[in-house]
Amino acid sequence: MPEVKINRPFSIELGDLIHKANQPGHNHRIITIGNPTPWLIDVARENTLHIERFTHIVDTSAIRHILTRHGDAKEKARGGIPLARTDIELIPHILSEPNQVAFGAISKQGKQLIVYIKQTTDGTLILMEEVRNKTLALKTMRKYPATINVLLNADLYVRNDGRTPLTIVNFAKIST
Repeated sequence: MPEVKINRPFSIELGDLIHKANQPGHNHRIITIGNPTPWLIDVARENTLHIERFTHIVDTSAIRHILTRHGDAKEKARGGIPLARTDIELIPHILSEPNQVAFGAISKQGKQLIVYIKQTTDGTLILMEEVRNKTLALKTMRKYPATINVLLNADLYVRNDGRTPLTIVNFAKIST
């Protein structure tokens, strides 16, 4: 699979975004990661989702949500691993080389989600993007221990509205 084309020095911008998300107040900022890869566009189209001219974006609201809701000790009580900055920095890698991608998930706001599942040596990351007006916006991330096989039971970790069929696409490559 080809990698996501990154528009600017993303690691520097992402670091700045994480820093701003941790500041008091709401200093809203959005950065563009790049365009969806051709394979994602093709697989999305097969699942009736047309994202040809979309861009991947990350904003301070999503980072703040991830760090406050999924980056603390409460995450362990829910069976997950608290997310760290290093996990968030893997966003481009998760988008370009997922193990699975799920279509048919719906957000609480009723918007379509694309869910990426990426297995790493220290756990499995789940990244959700919300389909908005010409953007695929980071919504949230979760991390589960390597001892839980999310890949075999992805439908247990990806929710939908019960009416929309959930489609999970598998990719063979697993990173180390």
